[in-house]
Amino acid sequence: MFFLHFRRLIDKAQRVEVIAASFKSDGADASHIAEIEEMITPTEQEQLKNHKTRMAKLETSELQLDEMLFTLENFLSYQQRVVIVDKSKTKGPNSR
Repeated sequence: MFFLHFRRLIDKAQRVEVIAASFKSDGADASHIAEIEEMITPTEQEQLKNHKTRMAKLETSELQLDEMLFTLENFLSYQQRVVIVDKSKTKGPNSR
């Protein structure tokens, strides 16, 4: 239910942006454009701002997680190669 509320709010904000851009390209009066932009209440604007901030943090966290997993995978791959090389060193021609 919570997600649905934000989805509707985001859709509303996008519709308002498209309408305002259309009015601007048609050369509409600034008061008409302001009236269209006022369709998003200050409370909704604050909610959108908070949502965008949270989404940006989430995207940053996702990138950091990807980087950490990449580093971990490389470390484990390197450790596996070191173990294989060490085992091959102990099995020389003189060892039985």
